[in-house]
Amino acid sequence: MRPVYSDKCFTRPAIHTWCAEFASGRESVVDKERPGRHVVTTTDATTAIADALGQMLKQTWTIC
Repeated sequence: MRPVYSDKCFTRPAIHTWCAEFASGRESVVDKERPGRHVVTTTDATTAIADALGQMLKQTWTIC
């Protein structure tokens, strides 16, 4: 898979980590809440960038 997808595929350790998370009961790929101050961005520019990055990730990430 690496020759086909190059740096756009997940590493083997990342896949093992996700498999372990789901095997232990995790049901979502959304990040869990963590302690500390929340980062909040509200400007139109940062929202547009976040939307663009989200679309790009949906199109390019492949599990290998």
